[in-house]
Amino acid sequence: MGTPVSIRYDWNNGVVVTVPAIQTGPGIFTATATNVYTSAGNVCNYHPQATLVVNGVICTSSTQEQIVTVWDDDNHNGGHMHINPLVYPVCFGNSANVRFQDLTQFNCVPPQERDNPNVNTRWIQWIYGTDITMTGTPVTVDNRTRTFPYADNVITLTGPVTGSGVWSDVIHVDNDKLIGQYFQVTLRNWNYCNPYDDPKIPGPPRDRENGDNPPVVTTAIILIVPYPDATITPVDTLCSNNPAVTLTAHDPGGTWTGRGVSGNTFNPAVAGPGNHKVRYEITNADGCSDYDEIFIPVVPIPNATITPVPTLCATDSIITLTAHDMGGLWSGPGIVGNTFNPAVSGYGNHTITYKIVDINGCMATDHIT
Repeated sequence: MGTPVSIRYDWNNGVVVTVPAIQTGPGIFTATATNVYTSAGNVCNYHPQATLVVNGVICTSSTQEQIVTVWDDDNHNGGHMHINPLVYPVCFGNSANVRFQDLTQFNCVPPQERDNPNVNTRWIQWIYGTDITMTGTPVTVDNRTRTFPYADNVITLTGPVTGSGVWSDVIHVDNDKLIGQYFQVTLRNWNYCNPYDDPKIPGPPRDRENGDNPPVVTTAIILIVPYPDATITPVDTLCSNNPAVTLTAHDPGGTWTGRGVSGNTFNPAVAGPGNHKVRYEITNADGCSDYDEIFIPVVPIPNATITPVPTLCATDSIITLTAHDMGGLWSGPGIVGNTFNPAVSGYGNHTITYKIVDINGCMATDHIT
């Protein structure tokens, strides 16, 4: 017996087999192996290698490599069916004219595959109303009332073609639809691997709607969505010397504007006395907007300024103390009510304090010595 010879096949997809070879001539050895490639991720090209194995030793210098291109339908192997947008939101109470676009990533076209690109003819078709929860007349398509589901004509994208970009007809939605109701459209696609008009079958497709092979499909919807709620939490009357307050609304994340407003706070000291309008605007992720406005009253604090008192002798008579706004409380040495008795306070510099709180609860103080 001679030295055993085999051929090692590495199919470049994780499968490796070694097949005994048959000598068919001097120095000529033959072996046959088969492999079925399936879609795997975004791989269009495989580089299988065949290498001689002599007496169990791999002869790396004998390796031969080929390139195998594997195509699939347009929803596998790098292809991705895609309608833009996937959800078309319509704000409640509004009508809208809606169009969808076919932005499908075709299988094995540049830049994914350049050596042997899958740029052969494609076929696409829009079908309207494949699922509906809208009441009344759901929509009109191209200004026409249709019976749903309504299948539009199959569109041929003659090769070479690397993308679609085809728009749907205009779908009109009236303003009487309810929140959460939707209207679904379906996009169908055929390519070389699942042709609508299969060249292996004579004549046009017998089934004009579904073609010679099943299409790959994807869907999108028109969805009636709610507005955000911009209702502002009321703010009580503030004194002009109060600290800043935090503004809140039913739905956070919007924008506040108005005198004395910074971010989501209102500063009465910056705004000053008066009735100040504060506005809140919010737009949600669906593009629906709402706003609210409130008025925040800011009242001035009372004027506690004390009328100056001249230097007194300990023997001087009791004096009556006054301030700009009367009705507050006096405190300090020698104070009784609103009077100062130098005989009681005695010699020295004495600090007298006056505090007043008005009907709004706003407080002011002053001191003299």
